[in-house]
Amino acid sequence: MKCKNCGKEFEPKSRLHIYCNVKCNWEFQHKKNYPIIKDKKIKRARERYYQNREKILKQQIKRLNKKYKEDKEFRKKDNFRKHTAHKFSLKGKKCEMCGTTIDLQRHHINDTNYKDFMIFCRKCHNTLHFG
Repeated sequence: MKCKNCGKEFEPKSRLHIYCNVKCNWEFQHKKNYPIIKDKKIKRARERYYQNREKILKQQIKRLNKKYKEDKEFRKKDNFRKHTAHKFSLKGKKCEMCGTTIDLQRHHINDTNYKDFMIFCRKCHNTLHFG
């Protein structure tokens, strides 16, 4: 089979493989077609959102209000987030795992003390939760 990007012959691992390697896949998707596809998707998503904006916002508010009323833990965590975000800024802080200063988040160690948290970047925080 020929690679869709460079035209080099290769043996596909499955019927879905149309590129000879990951580099060719990335080049084809991002350099040639991806910006066009991405722009079209964003445009369609914006159009759908603005056509149904009021309906979407009402649904989101209804869902959050229901969750806020029914779920005591959600209320507690939400109050924690608001209080911690207001009192403790992340400016000038670093991720405790990798040391980056970009896209920082708080990880609360226990739910009883809002001051008891660690600072991680999004990637390390996801690694901590999901492995």
